[in-house]
Amino acid sequence: MVEFSCMVGVGVGGLMADSTEKLGAFLREVSNMSWEDFVRAEHDLDYTSNQAMIFALIRSCAMEKMDAIRLAVNRLDGKLKTPIKVEYPKIFYQYPYAKLPETYTSEPESIQPGDESIHFELSTEVREEEPEMVENDLPSLSLRQTLTKMSGYSRKLPKAIVDMAFITESYVREQGPPPKEVMLVKSVVAAHLLIMAQGRDISAITEVFNNVDGKLVETIQILGENIFITSYATIAPEGAYINGKGIVASASTIPFPLI
Repeated sequence: MVEFSCMVGVGVGGLMADSTEKLGAFLREVSNMSWEDFVRAEHDLDYTSNQAMIFALIRSCAMEKMDAIRLAVNRLDGKLKTPIKVEYPKIFYQYPYAKLPETYTSEPESIQPGDESIHFELSTEVREEEPEMVENDLPSLSLRQTLTKMSGYSRKLPKAIVDMAFITESYVREQGPPPKEVMLVKSVVAAHLLIMAQGRDISAITEVFNNVDGKLVETIQILGENIFITSYATIAPEGAYINGKGIVASASTIPFPLI
């Protein structure tokens, strides 16, 4: 559990040095605080209203409110991109007066002209390569990376982290002994989300799925029948073949304009 704890505490006073920083920047700073520093800062009246709002967001995450956890993840790491696949009707060009090159051997197996079920698939999915997570370097990990890493450990770990956070709060309120380890704020938030998922909370399970595996591909299908265009060119283009009617043909690899 040492990997998810705070070995070097972040000074509370240092966080108040610049009260003009944006909410997102302060949220990122708070996520890297120790849970002990967070609990102390949460009730410190020297913070601004904006900063107090960030503390309230983290507390809502610890109360296992799904909307708060999702907001924290999105504000810290950005919203997940949704992969989109667009399917267009196929466009076939027929060349009744053209001949194939002598080097032509056979028709491409992947092309079946006349088959109305064939569509050209254009993937607009954009994926950003995430930097590799460094072992034992939790302070450099984002909340999403912390969640991904923690999910690969024993299912007992999230509860152990939350229990340690509770012991820390009792210690700060002078109602208990000091904790053996002090967790980072982002570790506590990730642990609560995993506990919710283990408790059969579907929204939490969905959130973990999306953050660990990425969102599912959404398919947009442009309705319409395949288009056949006759060309009187005498030279067949590269990639042409003899279709089922014995006519030289080719399939377009560029979707028609969406007007």
